[in-house]
Amino acid sequence: MLNASQDDKEADIVAQAGQSGRITVATNMAGRGTDIKVTREALDAGGLHVIMSERHDARRIDLQLAGRCGRQGEPGCFQAVLSIEDALLSEAQSSLIGRLLNHWIGRAGQDGRARLIGQQQRRIERLHAGMRAALLKNDLTQTRLLALSGRSE
Repeated sequence: MLNASQDDKEADIVAQAGQSGRITVATNMAGRGTDIKVTREALDAGGLHVIMSERHDARRIDLQLAGRCGRQGEPGCFQAVLSIEDALLSEAQSSLIGRLLNHWIGRAGQDGRARLIGQQQRRIERLHAGMRAALLKNDLTQTRLLALSGRSE
């Protein structure tokens, strides 16, 4: 299990994920920036297959994971295996999106579920953007106030 706690060792392991028959389980942080060389044998078998086991707060991370396979015209595939108990969805249980998702999970079809999950991700992204803006505003206010007092940080 790779979780970005030993960067150098994990980068070596991730770099070898493109070998035929290799299964590598990692968090979204492990092996960042590591180029995965896919062997000829693995390419002939269909290339790199990436399986995502949960949605992330930011769609950008999901897209980065999907982008790990089939790079530079090579064959490969991406698959998301998700649960209604996924952390992203459990945060939405009290929201309208969460109630709709629970109600329509069996009826909405793949496109409907993906649309609802995308809406939840966008909602969380807006929440995080607001939090970052508030933090920046507070930081600027504190800097201004400290400058008036004659003290520096």
